[in-house]
Amino acid sequence: MTGVNGDGIGKETAEFLAHHKPGQGLVAAAVLSVVSAIVFGVATWELIKGDLSTLWAELAAAIALVTFGVGIYGLLRMILAIIETAGERRRQAREVTERRKGDRARQPPPA
Repeated sequence: MTGVNGDGIGKETAEFLAHHKPGQGLVAAAVLSVVSAIVFGVATWELIKGDLSTLWAELAAAIALVTFGVGIYGLLRMILAIIETAGERRRQAREVTERRKGDRARQPPPA
């Protein structure tokens, strides 16, 4: 399978891979998830204690709700970064297999 530029992948994909390493967003997503979990925990704890005024309780509830959503977003980004890393490894292994010559080369399927 050849792409637009004949190297097996499309031009846009090659340009993207040139400056984007697989799993690059994994650390950022992990930091986002951990920070939002900490903020969510603190806001929830303050709500449970129950010594906040109505305004501060509403603010803490809103912060807890928003950080819960941000935490879920961070977890989803982590999952997608892991999938991207695994896909890149498979692509690299396939390229190595396709470059093999002679007896070790991939044989076409029988007709």
